[in-house]
Amino acid sequence: MFADAVSFVGNYGEIYMKHFENIIPGVNGINTGNSGLMYAMPFGEVATVKPATRTIGTLADIRNRGILHCGIVQQQFFAVKDQQTGEFSGFDIDFCRALSAAIFDGEPDKVQYTDLSATERFLSLANGDVDVLSRETTVTFSRDVSEPSSKTGFSFSQSNFYDGLGFLGIPPFGRCADTLDTTGECALLSICVGNGTTFQSRVQELFPPENIVVKKRTSLAAQGLQNGDCNAIAGGFADFTFANSEAGG
Repeated sequence: MFADAVSFVGNYGEIYMKHFENIIPGVNGINTGNSGLMYAMPFGEVATVKPATRTIGTLADIRNRGILHCGIVQQQFFAVKDQQTGEFSGFDIDFCRALSAAIFDGEPDKVQYTDLSATERFLSLANGDVDVLSRETTVTFSRDVSEPSSKTGFSFSQSNFYDGLGFLGIPPFGRCADTLDTTGECALLSICVGNGTTFQSRVQELFPPENIVVKKRTSLAAQGLQNGDCNAIAGGFADFTFANSEAGG
């Protein structure tokens, strides 16, 4: 199973370098002692003998169905659909393909992709609309025990991407958000943030409601900054890096 997965998409370092190294080099690399980040090994143990075939459960359902249902979010570098061929590519897509190769004895493309917003993802997983999420999803205690929207606890793999909350804004509002200042000239601070994300929860803990504009998706938060719905956005540092890359800056 492990050999099938790696043979088609590469190991973690190779997947990361293929999609991100030219954009954000080294961010998720090996910790040399100067960072709190840990190197992720998302494929788990290197087993030479695969486990016995299960006759019940999710894995058995996938095998019987003959296709893996993978929940993603369309986002540059993570999951991108070619409008001409209809094929997907990206960091998250490679993990779906690795699972397919492992489950179906070396066939990496027996996957159906479903684009899910942050508010849709856990309900779709709980309802069985998708078998697994391969998208930006923060590991939290509540999601592990009883995720609020679905009232269900979920199992997480080892983390495969590390990021954190950051702010980007039109001067002086980026500084206002960074310093948690809503006084004086910062009283007009308006932060766009994606609905159903841990970013939203954290921003709501840090700022009054009148300074927050909730968007359906994190990608729409960046559009909100461009069209004047807000003067700052909250998201991951990778979101800002990728947005800047796309803009040519």
